[in-house]
Amino acid sequence: MRPTDDISRALLFAACALHTPLRSATLADITAHSGVGSTVARVRVSNLHRAGYLAIARTRRVAYRNRPVAEYAPAMFG
Repeated sequence: MRPTDDISRALLFAACALHTPLRSATLADITAHSGVGSTVARVRVSNLHRAGYLAIARTRRVAYRNRPVAEYAPAMFG
């Protein structure tokens, strides 16, 4: 696999920091914790998921959206 750049690394570290056995981080959580812009974060988290660095642990309902959102966990915990 190709090495990740600083933005992807910051998003991955945020996902690791926010992961607990009972709850993982949503895209909004990862974006807020890492300080990366929302548009860039959406694309990069998708790329990290596709590359196998992040896995979707589960989905959950949130107040700000009608559909359930994915909770992302590092692939080793997924």
